[in-house]
Amino acid sequence: MAVLHGDQKESSRLRERLQLPFPVLSDQKGEVVASFAGGGTAVYITDRFREIFAHCHDDKLFSSDEVLEWLAHINRQCPEGVSHWPA
Repeated sequence: MAVLHGDQKESSRLRERLQLPFPVLSDQKGEVVASFAGGGTAVYITDRFREIFAHCHDDKLFSSDEVLEWLAHINRQCPEGVSHWPA
């Protein structure tokens, strides 16, 4: 998922424009963005149980290839797989 400092309409437009296959949430007051990214940009890579495996901030963001490598690594850790994300 992605969290955008802005309103719900902005989040929806961004998701549609970039054709993102994941939810884009709005953070109107910027509280979530400030607490996790210091008001900037951050990437957190987690498994399906929300355990953080890696993160980066404005100064050194992961490339899309690095994100995919992390996700492949995480998926190899649990080869039997899980049929759904926990609620």
